[in-house]
Amino acid sequence: MIHNESCRHAFARRVLGASLLLAFAAPVCAQVVVTPKPGSSFEVHSQDATPVLRVEEAGGVQMPGLPAAAEADSVLCFGATTGALGPCAPGSVVGPAGPMGPAGPEGPVGPAGATGEPGAIGPIGPAGPAGEQGPAGPAGATGATGPAGPVGETGPMGPTGPAGATGEQGPAGPPGATGATGPAGPMGDTGPIGPIGPVGATGEQGPVGPPGAVGATGPTGPMGDPGPIGPAGPAGANGEQGPAGPQGATGATGPAGPMGPVGATGAQGEPGPMGPMGPIGPAGAVGPEGPQGPTGPAGSSGDILRFHTYGTAGRLNVTSSTATIQPGMSVTFTLASPATAIIWASIGARTTITTTGSYATVDAIIYVNGNFLPYGGWNRFNVVNPTNANSFATVAINTMVVLPAGTHTVDLRTLRGLSSTSPVDIGGNAAVDTNPGELTVLLLGGQGTLRVLDADAPRTSRRN
Repeated sequence: MIHNESCRHAFARRVLGASLLLAFAAPVCAQVVVTPKPGSSFEVHSQDATPVLRVEEAGGVQMPGLPAAAEADSVLCFGATTGALGPCAPGSVVGPAGPMGPAGPEGPVGPAGATGEPGAIGPIGPAGPAGEQGPAGPAGATGATGPAGPVGETGPMGPTGPAGATGEQGPAGPPGATGATGPAGPMGDTGPIGPIGPVGATGEQGPVGPPGAVGATGPTGPMGDPGPIGPAGPAGANGEQGPAGPQGATGATGPAGPMGPVGATGAQGEPGPMGPMGPIGPAGAVGPEGPQGPTGPAGSSGDILRFHTYGTAGRLNVTSSTATIQPGMSVTFTLASPATAIIWASIGARTTITTTGSYATVDAIIYVNGNFLPYGGWNRFNVVNPTNANSFATVAINTMVVLPAGTHTVDLRTLRGLSSTSPVDIGGNAAVDTNPGELTVLLLGGQGTLRVLDADAPRTSRRN
């Protein structure tokens, strides 16, 4: 260890300086060179013998006081525990975030992105103001002529005026409208038929005389040469106007005229009512898969036991309303742990008298360990006679219950209802009878979500 009083205080004043070079470059003393012996180090202590600087043989430099020194404004990298000096680790020298710089100039507009999916159609806006009336389009084609109206009534015939003097024949006028036909005059006396004379030469057209009495029709003579057409008579008076016929069918609409110029925009009208909702847009893309749900409860072990039995004999002429086990319809088994029992049963019955309309009401009931079930397992059916004959009917039961560990007995019991009017045979021997009765019990390991059957659970007899 080297002690130099002239340099001690200079080292103490600079021990927490910004770098080791400053500590060794004190201007108040001459250069001091210390060469430790092999396997030793060089240390500088403060007045209270606290290590201030340590130089290891391998060249490492430690300043033990740095971890607890006050903060300064220059960077020096050292070990947080030993104070060993060394290069700064990447990312260890990071100053506080500076203030936000000014916004840079706006960059050029990027290329247009791909067209997005069309949005939902918005509601229809209010109707705009009506434009001015455009010019009328050309007239449409004339519609088909409607059916003619009914003919009006014929007006009364005016009196016949006196015949005027015959004037010279004037030029033929235009044909006048046909007047109404007057009433026929009275039939005159029939004159004698004269001999047919020879056909004379055609004379000039004489004046039209007044009509003579119509004679009897003579025999048809030979066709003469056509005479000249006489002048047209004066036009008869027009009859009164008949009522108008029904309106004819409307003709087809003519093509629309050209659109007139757009009129000036009118004042804003009141908003119209909300239009109907537009069609639903296309479905969106499928979202990301959600997180996996929690693991569900463990399922049952799946162990299965099966039991099946048949009726061995029928209960005959039953009139009792007490539930009684059907012969052969019972199954007993032992469970090492709770299990779910699925129970099926079926059985038939027959009335024993043939009175028309007589009937028997029969209940079929599942019992477990001597008790019927708190819920389900109880079915009822009627056996009703047709005319002067007995009748048959069947019933089936399907139920499920969870049983605890232990020994259990499942059986099928039946009874006849009190209101019945005929005794009844129930079940039979499966070897020789129809509808003898069958019972199946299927046991599944575990209880699932069902409650275990409670032997002391309250039970209510079913309604009659």
